Order: sequence, then C-alpha cells, then structure tokens
Amino acid sequence: MSVTTLWGNVFKKRPVIDLLRETAIFSRLSSRELSMIEEFLHPRTYQKDEVVFNEGDPGVGMYIVVGGRIRIVKKGTPKNQRFFGDPGKAADGGRVELTTIEGGGFFGEISVIEGGPRTASAIAIEKTDLLGFFKSDLDELIDRRPAMAAKILYQIAKVLGERLRAADEELSRLTE
Repeated sequence: MSVTTLWGNVFKKRPVIDLLRETAIFSRLSSRELSMIEEFLHPRTYQKDEVVFNEGDPGVGMYIVVGGRIRIVKKGTPKNQRFFGDPGKAADGGRVELTTIEGGGFFGEISVIEGGPRTASAIAIEKTDLLGFFKSDLDELIDRRPAMAAKILYQIAKVLGERLRAADEELSRLTE
C-alpha cells in the first residue's frame, strides 16, 4: 500500500510526488523514480512539543516536513540566540534554537549517509506530519537501483556542502 493511499487526506492538496520533486535531495529524479521513492517513505505524525529525536540518539535517517513545523535545537548556553528551557539551568539542560524547518523542508540528512549520533534535537512546534527516509532505505536503493541512489547521494552531498559553507561563513562572522 502506498503512502498516498495511507495518507490520502493529508496529501490531497499536495501529492507526495510534488513534494518530493520540490525537495532538493530528490529533485533530480524522474517522475518514475519519484514514484519508486514514495514506496520507501515512512509517514509519521508528531504532536506539539513531541520529540522526533534527541541530540545524541543514533541517527537512522532523515525527515521531510509535509505540514507543520520542527524546531532544531542544541544543548548549551544561549549566546545571542533564542533560548528554550529554564535560563537558570542552561548549563545542564537549556537548549539553543538552531533553526525552524517548515513544510517542504527536510532535516537529518547526515544520518542517511553515516548514521552516527544526532548532533541536535528535533521537536515539533505544532502538530507536524513527516515522511521518514532511512539509511536502510538508501542502502536498499544502492543495491537495487544504484543509478537512482547515486542521484540522491549527489544531491545530499550538495546540500551538506551548502550547509557546511554557511556554517563556515557564520563561524567566520562570529570570530571577527
């Protein structure tokens, strides 16, 4: 049974294929390949303030935001950043917001490749629908459809390069 059948009501306004086509990681795939990817997606719904994953958890895959919003946060003391938690306890449990991911955005893509511990936490800001694409799914694609997997890996590499460049620029700005 496809994701479209399972989640028909959620995706009526925005079919999964259209969402994938607009997601950088899948943007180079043909319509036929996008239909194949749809079979690998795992729908999940998170309620307001529900944790998708915590910093330090094993990374098993990435998520695409269908609807709603996700806050990406890191443990630490706030420095010119929006802070969540008790400011008096920042050293032992405060969280600094890194970014917010909205519909059509994605997060956790590093875990699709290397599966190490999560470098930040992801928390639903409101009721949020996600599509999971996990490392095991990519591994299966590498075995079954290597050319398609290569397109996805190339796009992931581009996204990671862009994010690394942005982080480097921010670090340079902070050290000036």
